[in-house]
Amino acid sequence: MRRILVNPHRKNSEVRDFAQVIENEELYKIDFSVDAADRSETISSVAWESKGSRELTFTQKSLTSSVAQAYISANYSGDGLVKCTATYPNSTVTQYIKLRIHDPEWRTN
Repeated sequence: MRRILVNPHRKNSEVRDFAQVIENEELYKIDFSVDAADRSETISSVAWESKGSRELTFTQKSLTSSVAQAYISANYSGDGLVKCTATYPNSTVTQYIKLRIHDPEWRTN
């Protein structure tokens, strides 16, 4: 499991960077609770999108107590980009995750 804490007092341009192996589903949790408490608002929804050169698959998406989670996988190696947008009543907050997808069997002897 990879957990990201969204801190409202950091630069929003910070992109988190992770690596994983093709065809493996990894659980990612994005914790917006500190941000939600700072705003005194509740998140109404979260959208997960694949934005990079590699298409990413999202399964078992959920939102509980300001923590968004999804299992993410890819069928091919390369770079992927996740865009996760939390929607509040009056605004949105976006967290990006860069994924480096590796195929350990490629070029093995």
